[in-house]
Amino acid sequence: MDRLTATRVFVTVVEHGSLTQAADILHIAQPALSQQLATLEGEVRQQLLLRTKRGVVPTQAGRTLYRHAQLILRQCDQAQLEMQA
Repeated sequence: MDRLTATRVFVTVVEHGSLTQAADILHIAQPALSQQLATLEGEVRQQLLLRTKRGVVPTQAGRTLYRHAQLILRQCDQAQLEMQA
């Protein structure tokens, strides 16, 4: 898993508050999505999400990563658009 993909997975999960919904949106199996999140949490050595009966919510570390990840993804998307122009 590359970091950009992991970032997109993480942001999608946080935005939808659901692993199942995020997996559907990203067209990947929910167990694979869970594994990607576990790998990301292992890489940053932080728990990023709290799993609850209602879905998932970001931890303090997760909220910090989410803010940065949004910016990173916007910049990547903007760079892609500029390269195509």
